[in-house]
Amino acid sequence: MSQEYAALIIDLRNSRSYTDSDRFLIQTHMIWVLDFLNKAFSGDILRTVEFSAGDEIQGLFSTGESAYLFYRFFSIWLYPVKIRAGIGIGNWNLQMKGRGTTSQDGEVYHNARNAIRCTDPALGYPVLMYSASRNDRTLNTLMGGAANVTENLSITQNQLFLITEILFPLCLKNDFQWPYDSLAFNRLLIEKSCFDHKISKTDRELPLDHINLTDDSVGQIPARARNDIYRNTEPNAFFVTGGKQRGIPTEAAKILSIKRQTIARSLESGNIYWARSMALTVLYEMNTNMKEV
Repeated sequence: MSQEYAALIIDLRNSRSYTDSDRFLIQTHMIWVLDFLNKAFSGDILRTVEFSAGDEIQGLFSTGESAYLFYRFFSIWLYPVKIRAGIGIGNWNLQMKGRGTTSQDGEVYHNARNAIRCTDPALGYPVLMYSASRNDRTLNTLMGGAANVTENLSITQNQLFLITEILFPLCLKNDFQWPYDSLAFNRLLIEKSCFDHKISKTDRELPLDHINLTDDSVGQIPARARNDIYRNTEPNAFFVTGGKQRGIPTEAAKILSIKRQTIARSLESGNIYWARSMALTVLYEMNTNMKEV
């Protein structure tokens, strides 16, 4: 059986509604985030995720799980700007060595293109995966559910969600780690806070405004993932609770000048733990299905 790959295509939603200055701001922010995430997923990326045309970006991954995680992290960093995405699973028929993702072709790219064409946020599907498998319907429902929860967060909840994902990322591997460059990491967090203020047109204080960049705890953010959540999931469990990890509010409070109880309430009211559990189920089912093929 030929090896299957995963192509990811992402596009901005309602891009024409933004002013030229906002589009420049969004494009600049996307470049910062893409550079960061390409480094974080370098072990699973076969062709760097990059701009392909206009606001569209695409890349090629070794697994569907890594493509989904990339999309998920990208959507969190890009909020409050909303995106749509298609993930295609299939053969990489035309492999152009030494060339970028836009020079590649094959079933995997055609499936990703088909998936993004079928996305419909109004129906609850801002992201779709297509592999021509009977499991697509279940996985797409879960991915759509998780995406819809996180798209409806407030800006404050999104920033707390981001810190949660940085400290307790949903991952498949023991060796997953963010790019270990605390200076670059801090710059990206500052950039994210400025981006949120400018795009949302708000002057009120946001959680990331409180980060003390002289505190050594901030420099420790790009450390190895605190918990290997995926592998700690009971293989025979009939429901998933791993999205809610002990210590999340406490760890977030250490790098934000916000009370632990306030963070805990915000995460609960935003159904963030529920969204994480749905995303974790997607990863678990993808991995299980691949092993059964």
